[in-house]
Amino acid sequence: MKTYLYLTTAVAGMMIGGNAWAQCVSTQDCATLGYTETSCPNGGVKCPFGNKWFCGGVAEKECSDLGYPFTCTGTEYAGGSGVACADKYYQTCSCADGYSWKNNACQEVVQNGPDGEVYRCEGKVIAVKTEYMDFYVQLDQRLLHFDAIQGSGAVSYCNGTINEPTLKQFNVIYTNKPSLNALFKKYGGSEFTGDFYWSSEEDDNGRYIFNMSNGSVGSIWSSYRAMDRSVIEP
Repeated sequence: MKTYLYLTTAVAGMMIGGNAWAQCVSTQDCATLGYTETSCPNGGVKCPFGNKWFCGGVAEKECSDLGYPFTCTGTEYAGGSGVACADKYYQTCSCADGYSWKNNACQEVVQNGPDGEVYRCEGKVIAVKTEYMDFYVQLDQRLLHFDAIQGSGAVSYCNGTINEPTLKQFNVIYTNKPSLNALFKKYGGSEFTGDFYWSSEEDDNGRYIFNMSNGSVGSIWSSYRAMDRSVIEP
């Protein structure tokens, strides 16, 4: 009789255990279980089967308050950097090629100096040249105009030296005037007109001036000196 009862209990246990196993199959799919976040700065529960978290619905404002304000979206961005809040917000961003993280944004890398047809200073175009020129000419030609009071000397500016054009350079400018004026218009400069402009050279009678309407040269008393510059030599 005891043996019969023992066997009956064992069989009953196997039947009960088998039913329980069949009804409670565990899953190791974190996403199905609701673990979808990469981190929970405000506290959460980590998935036991992986590296995902359940954050309890962290709000956008909470992420920002915790120091995760950036979504890192846009052509200048290459995604978030480091862990994320609510699987969407980051402390900093990774930047696309040609951009760097500066002042809490991916900004275009600034190049000072010559760059093809333009000369840049702190990200802005300050001078241009055509393919037939070996020097750059600053955008604002009003500074070289005969009516401008000017002085002498050279100014170092963004890795370049800015000077008034020599007569030889003015001849090159005159030859390339249509192309230069098109570039001035493109980058927001003032075009060369048919007026007189200051040169860096002078004779006993004073500073040479160049007539941009016909390419001729004259001179004026040296009391008028160039204070602003035009030609940028890299």
